[in-house]
Amino acid sequence: MKIERRYFPIEIRADVAPDAPATLTGYAAVFGELSQVIFGMFREKIERGAFAASLGGDIKALWNHDTNLPLGRTKSGTLKLAEDTHGLRVEINPPDTQAGRDALESIRRGDVDQMSFGFQVLEDTWDKQADGMVIRTQPLGAASVAKARALKIVSRHGVGYDAVDVPALNARGIPLCIVGDVNSSGVAEHAMMLILAATHRLIAAQHISDCLSSHIQQHRVELRHQTRG
Repeated sequence: MKIERRYFPIEIRADVAPDAPATLTGYAAVFGELSQVIFGMFREKIERGAFAASLGGDIKALWNHDTNLPLGRTKSGTLKLAEDTHGLRVEINPPDTQAGRDALESIRRGDVDQMSFGFQVLEDTWDKQADGMVIRTQPLGAASVAKARALKIVSRHGVGYDAVDVPALNARGIPLCIVGDVNSSGVAEHAMMLILAATHRLIAAQHISDCLSSHIQQHRVELRHQTRG
């Protein structure tokens, strides 16, 4: 299941005292408020209790969602999460690393004023008064179609419609639109990157270099005037 991310411009504070560990506090999500327009197409609202069943796991706080830059972890006690009436409250004790110091300074100066969270959609609902739906990775079943009594059109932001109950839409005469080439440029660029990485053996060369801490000469293949794959 795909990981989605949401960003919120909300209060986040960096507390640094001489005789106490540095602390970052704020809210990763706020309940009951409509988000900013997402992808220029729709808005979302997080209901109270949305995180309750997930807070018992091993959760990590990352700088810019980079797993190489951890700031805290519930397992180690350096990340504390709790739901209150306002939202998902976060308290982080960042490490004394370059990433940790950069995070503290950027937040203290006000250059960074957002927190975000990554999640997987297990269940969502659509406004029954909505005239249209724009969906991406989440499924759209017959139950959701039945609840949306004013629905007139559905647009899937991507290729294919396996997760959409097409017969339920057809039964009500609701058209389904897809955006077939929405990621065509990105997919093409990614494919070219993989071709170059495989041809020049970049991953293997980097692995050997990391292990031996030396520059290893690898056999390179020129792509000019060649057809690969």
